Amino acid sequence: MEKILVFYEIPKDLLKLEVAVDSLCEVIGETNQQEFVKKAIENEFTFLVVCCRESEINGPILVKKICENQNIETPIIVYESKISKSIKLKFLQYGVLDIVSLDDDSDNIFLRFQINLKKKKYFNNVENASIIKKGNFKIDFQTNNVQVREEGSDEFKKIELTQIEFKLLSYFIRNEKKIFTREQIVDFLGGGDIVVSERAIDVHISSLRKKSKVIRNAIQTIYGLGYKFVQAS
Repeated sequence: MEKILVFYEIPKDLLKLEVAVDSLCEVIGETNQQEFVKKAIENEFTFLVVCCRESEINGPILVKKICENQNIETPIIVYESKISKSIKLKFLQYGVLDIVSLDDDSDNIFLRFQINLKKKKYFNNVENASIIKKGNFKIDFQTNNVQVREEGSDEFKKIELTQIEFKLLSYFIRNEKKIFTREQIVDFLGGGDIVVSERAIDVHISSLRKKSKVIRNAIQTIYGLGYKFVQAS
């Protein structure tokens, strides 16, 4: 059975989650932030779940801390009640996998976790694949070849990309619907022979958008935050 690690401050929050996902996951609760992070680094869990309520400050602080910890690779799900829209946007910016409402009934909570399990298994397979076909895109990581199917066409056609453009586009496609700041994109692209600045990110994205109408429509600017990749199909 899958295991999830949950940070909580109110016992009934943990109990409700345990009941909701009883047949899906083993739930391990933790009320100490340091112990939670320590266990999270061991990477033995399918998900890390952080409970965040409107009146609490520990949850949002912990989410940020986990997302910035390079030793933690386990996906994070925020389990919230009545937190503000601005804080939810920050969670998405940090890169959390999903935000699930504490106020949902048990059936809906179970369904959300079931969907997230399927998403995680899919992306694990994608990470190990040398060729990915997703929507209107085909990516061959052995040859760094990208093919795009334009709207109204049934054929995939190769587009010419620079090294940075290929890396950036494949990064977006693999992390569809996540919001990334320029700083996060710089951290991903940097390394080896590649040197890139936050200002240059806009230039590379502008260049990508000019390569294809499908790419132009898929890369969305999220003002005040960064960029998000969303395919129409």
